[in-house]
Amino acid sequence: MSVDTAAETTAEALVRELFGLMRGLKGLHNALPPGHGFKLEGPAYGVLWAIAERGAVRPSALAEHLCLDLSTVSRHLSSLTAAGYLARETDPVDKRAHLIRVSPAGEALLAAEHRARIDGVSALVSDFSEAERKRFLRSLVRFNANLDNRRRQYAEAVGSEEGRNKA
Repeated sequence: MSVDTAAETTAEALVRELFGLMRGLKGLHNALPPGHGFKLEGPAYGVLWAIAERGAVRPSALAEHLCLDLSTVSRHLSSLTAAGYLARETDPVDKRAHLIRVSPAGEALLAAEHRARIDGVSALVSDFSEAERKRFLRSLVRFNANLDNRRRQYAEAVGSEEGRNKA
């Protein structure tokens, strides 16, 4: 595919490299020898991490925070609860609802999983200078903020359109 401008060429390369990043992370995870992998798959780790960051949370609020549908989050919550990594408690504000929190076993697992992921990322950037690591981090932080802002803009636009269509 040919492009006319340097900006398009850069955007095209970014698309290719972002796809390569996703594929590479999954491939690396799949290639780990037995006993060297993570106990939790990435999505389950993300759910556990989000609950640990936010504290006790309703499943619906967690789904919204993670930009996932409630059924997907519920499947993760069920498996993590069955494994003893999460605990349910009654919502003190609405006794009909429940909150999910990380159990002590979940906190221990999360600490070990987090350390393993830090070690893995450290190995991947071990040939970067400290300045390169910091520049890479700043770029990722900015990119993730742009993603979040764009998602909000789309959600607001869809909400506005749905409101107009219902009127």
